[in-house]
Amino acid sequence: MTRRIVVDDADDSIHYASNGWYIANPQALNALGNFGPVYKNTSHGTTTNGSTLSFGFSGTTVEVTGTIAVQKLADGSYDPTWVCTVDGSPIPNPNPTFAYPENNWSLCSASSLSPSSPHTLEITVHTRGTAFYVDNIFYTPTVDPTALAGAVLEVLNTDSSVSFGTGWEGWGAQNVTRMAGSEVTLSFRGTAMSLIGYVPEELPRNATTARYSIDGGAPTTIRLAGLAAGSTTTMYNVVILQVDSLSPDNHTLVVTYDGSNATTPLPVGAFYVTNSATTSSGSTTTGSGNPSSPSSQPISSSTAASLSASSTKSPKAAIAGGTIASIVAIALLALLFFWARRKRRDIRENMVGTRPQPFMEMRSDADGAAILATGGTRPASLSAQATSGSSSQGHGHSLSSDSIEGRQGMAPSQQWAREQLGEDGAAMGYGFRYPGHGAQAEYSENNPANPFSNPIAAPSSEALAPLSPNRRRNLSPTNRAGSEEGSSGDATATELAYARSSVARSDLVGQRGDGGGRTVVDVPPSYSRE
Repeated sequence: MTRRIVVDDADDSIHYASNGWYIANPQALNALGNFGPVYKNTSHGTTTNGSTLSFGFSGTTVEVTGTIAVQKLADGSYDPTWVCTVDGSPIPNPNPTFAYPENNWSLCSASSLSPSSPHTLEITVHTRGTAFYVDNIFYTPTVDPTALAGAVLEVLNTDSSVSFGTGWEGWGAQNVTRMAGSEVTLSFRGTAMSLIGYVPEELPRNATTARYSIDGGAPTTIRLAGLAAGSTTTMYNVVILQVDSLSPDNHTLVVTYDGSNATTPLPVGAFYVTNSATTSSGSTTTGSGNPSSPSSQPISSSTAASLSASSTKSPKAAIAGGTIASIVAIALLALLFFWARRKRRDIRENMVGTRPQPFMEMRSDADGAAILATGGTRPASLSAQATSGSSSQGHGHSLSSDSIEGRQGMAPSQQWAREQLGEDGAAMGYGFRYPGHGAQAEYSENNPANPFSNPIAAPSSEALAPLSPNRRRNLSPTNRAGSEEGSSGDATATELAYARSSVARSDLVGQRGDGGGRTVVDVPPSYSRE
């Protein structure tokens, strides 16, 4: 299966016009809707009319995603609007007037591009002051993506490098399991990996756990928090787990579900793998499409520190302990040897001038008793102490410096996800803390620092946080009664039902009321994707 490359908005390959663009406030954006946080916790925005960006690539498809926050003005027009072109020709905007703020929205896309020549994507923004945001770009390369070192590749759940054991079922565009012991395996070559999925609101919400291991190592437990009680919306683009700082080699990931049909499921929508074109030994990827060298770009763990430690375990502590124990044992043996020689010499000196008598009784003075009692017991005691010391030194365990350093290469959003588990009642909280809708959320001091110096948050970006929540509801293939939920009118829409990987096929043209004073947008239960 063809894999797409994911390009973050902060990547140097995207060229922004010198004026008008700024780094948006990720916290304000992450509070929006139910399509998840912005990718890698970064997003570019502009409120300047005529702002442009360009991106050169060699590929057959391209898609731009970002945050949609369009306003309908008094004259009936919408702000902002944008035009996307590839090689000067306009490409479709799936739904540029969607009424609710959402991240990870498909802003424009094109397919069936010529593979014989490179292409240039350009975006021109027209705005009267409302912010336009771009988050990332997906494209399908014309070359084997596994040969591109450092590229983040998207591996869908249908990829040949992903294998499912028993107990899995299809749920929209992803697979889920609700059976204890069910496993999913990913074979890949790369230095980092993330698993992304979405949590259906139709399924149980009780929290549970799962375990993962890399290359047969010790398993690490992650927490599957489930949707918040009372939530009526599916949560998309949830980061289930993430592993960083891997060696640039072939790896095997195995994830095992610990829950049941009464707990929140384990979803598998896509893996994102930071690709390595060469191994640590220097060999190169052949580009033959071997499942052991896949691609595509975590974390929702109640034991974030253990995840980091498990992902980068090192035997240094055990080696150091064993070395110290050996030195101590050798030193004790040397002391024992010299002590024994000294005692033998003392015995010989005390016996000088003494004539042996065949039936003489042995001396019973204090010195003689001390000499006889020393023969074998004390060295044995010392030897036992040496053995005990070696054991305690050689088998001690402590957190190695490598396991701590394993977190330093993480994106800020990933570090924050480990520390800020989903306790927010208005959101789901697998790997990210989703701030509550309708109010300005508070953030702790360990919020991730923006990767750019002195980020500027436009007023329109800050104003997005208090907007009313998007009440979109994902209509999965069937409801609990087994029948498909229909929708009134002609409602259709792009369903980003997995990690930023769907290309919109139709526009949303209808809405319906749910009888509770809210507007519910119908999303079709199925759609096609390449």
